[in-house]
Amino acid sequence: MKFGAIIAILVSIHLPSYAQVSEEVAGYVQLDSVVVLAQKDGFEREDFIRWMQEDTSLYEAFRRLRRMNYSFTTDWAGSYSNGKKPAVYHARCRQTFDGQCRSMQLEDESVQGPVFRKNRNVRYYTLAMLMDLFYTPAPVCTGNSNPPGDAGKSNRISQLKEIIFNPGSGYTIPLIGRKFELFSERMSPWYQYAWYPRMVDGERCFVFAIRLNESAPGNKAIVQSMVTYFRQEDLQVVYRSYHLKQQGLVIFENKIQISVRQNEQGEDYPALINYTGNWNLPGKRGETGTFELHIMPTK
Repeated sequence: MKFGAIIAILVSIHLPSYAQVSEEVAGYVQLDSVVVLAQKDGFEREDFIRWMQEDTSLYEAFRRLRRMNYSFTTDWAGSYSNGKKPAVYHARCRQTFDGQCRSMQLEDESVQGPVFRKNRNVRYYTLAMLMDLFYTPAPVCTGNSNPPGDAGKSNRISQLKEIIFNPGSGYTIPLIGRKFELFSERMSPWYQYAWYPRMVDGERCFVFAIRLNESAPGNKAIVQSMVTYFRQEDLQVVYRSYHLKQQGLVIFENKIQISVRQNEQGEDYPALINYTGNWNLPGKRGETGTFELHIMPTK
């Protein structure tokens, strides 16, 4: 496909809402070609790569949840890969913050199938990770994070944060960390990159899209594709999607979408998170699962 035709595809894509954006962005071009387009707006290749590597705005949006009053709903469905009866979990929760401590109230919960063990521990790895991030069964005060001795939970959270907030990095993840790299000299030849402007929900954005080449060696890279929307006025990340895939001792394939909104005070927070995927980890049963989490600010 000619360069001009590819650019035509890029600028013709209509994406009316962050919630409707897919990581399957058409019209990827080689990074050196995209620089020609980027330079028209005064940007060089190093600019948007640096945004990805140095961005902290998405992390700050998530951290803001610690200081917000909000309600959220969780809808999760999953099953073990061996075909055992599927499980479904729905909950509506509310977080309150008094300026020093935050606490969570479980307002509604419905369960179908084998979600919990007899001791109330969650059976499924995906749902456990979700709860690790967003559930605070006991009050958490400034300067305090996870309860002492909860090393497994702390490790899961740290690794998940690295994937979400530091794309192209995976240094703390055992065995497969280097496969998360995107911009290193070793990995960058296997990726295609695209950059283009886009108006979404009335906001001007820069879109940075990454996709693994079809010619890349099998099982050498985990990030299959990634799309990030930067709001032009302040470079806040307002949308990010991932497609991750790994084969080997650790097997998984996940697709994650995160949409950011502003509250009444003009502060950014993650409003919608979608996930679908499967895991097969050493010592754990293989599982598939999906979830959707909505966050709504309250007074």
